[in-house]
Amino acid sequence: MKPPGRLRGDEWDYRTAQHLLNRAGFGGTPAEVRGLTDMGLDGAVDYIVDFDGIETEPVRADAFDPDIMFPLSRDDRSRQRDARAMRRPCRNFAAAARRPSTPIGGRCATSSTGGWPA
Repeated sequence: MKPPGRLRGDEWDYRTAQHLLNRAGFGGTPAEVRGLTDMGLDGAVDYIVDFDGIETEPVRADAFDPDIMFPLSRDDRSRQRDARAMRRPCRNFAAAARRPSTPIGGRCATSSTGGWPA
């Protein structure tokens, strides 16, 4: 396994371009990944880092649908409240997972073998 460090140009491919997009932002479509792959490693990094040179259009306030968000119904609020209550025992799961003998309650407790309870 190669130690961490600078990626060599001959290691640049679709998979590494996709990884870069995932790490640097929100990923990309297959066409965007192919485009980044075609730029080569240095070109792709420049494209992502030197974004000031990319022409964009200003965002218009009327370009968004004002009805995309709507108030939650009583049932929706109830389901949301229930989901949050079920999640509370899981908040310290990562810490408790390091101490398997510590009970953390609810659905998040690990078994003695370190797996999920049945």
